[in-house]
Amino acid sequence: MEAGNEEYKVGIFVSLGLLVLAAMIFLLGGDKILFHNYYFLKAKFQNVDGLVKGSVVSLSGINVGTIEEINFSEDNRNLEVILRVDMLYKDRITTGSQAKISTKGALGDKFIFISPGSPGQEVLENGATIVTIERGDFLDTLADQSTGVKDLFAIIQEMYQLLKNINGDDRSLRLMNSLNISAENLAKLTASLEKTSNEIQKGMTHDQNFKRTITSLTNILEKVDQGRGTVGALINDPALYYRLQELVGAPTKNGYVKSMMRKTIEKGSMLTEKN
Repeated sequence: MEAGNEEYKVGIFVSLGLLVLAAMIFLLGGDKILFHNYYFLKAKFQNVDGLVKGSVVSLSGINVGTIEEINFSEDNRNLEVILRVDMLYKDRITTGSQAKISTKGALGDKFIFISPGSPGQEVLENGATIVTIERGDFLDTLADQSTGVKDLFAIIQEMYQLLKNINGDDRSLRLMNSLNISAENLAKLTASLEKTSNEIQKGMTHDQNFKRTITSLTNILEKVDQGRGTVGALINDPALYYRLQELVGAPTKNGYVKSMMRKTIEKGSMLTEKN
């Protein structure tokens, strides 16, 4: 009997220890299933996109439950997802709430995101079907991640519309023709400007030569006026002037020159008569 009592006590102790351990695991894991009541909602999707049993159910970013089951619906056209939701948040999930499949984390874990309904709307009871929003393609999913990405896609859309408008009604061809004509006109204008520049440079060269000639002539005249050089001496020396005047000047001083000229003329006449 004593041995049986000991085994009985050990069994009770081990059972209590296991219960305490299980409770601690649930508490640390955040599920708290032993201390909370849950109710179930249905959500129908055409594609669950990797959603699995046990995935998180989130209400405005707060974990409020998990995925209980994923089955084909009776019409076999949709997948029926059973949501297990904490009763504490029942009043916030109404007929105006919407559920969609979202992604979180670097690994892309899938979960159900529920948006709360408006105040005063009817609360969804146990077993009710919540309105769902189907996921779009990859670009739509990426656009939902941040405002910056949405802006980027908006810019891409505007660029697409712009290119579409440009290509419509042969506008791109007309634009290219206009650009070609503008380029030709620009080339002609550049050539004309270059020619004008060369002519201006040549004119400046001729003008510089003319200026140098005037400068040299001015220097020569200044030297002559100052009596420098042979010409300057002839012009500015009074003695030379008087000597020339004595040779071809007044009758009283040029008798010698006249007699020499008369004799030369007479000799020329005699030679002419003999011939």
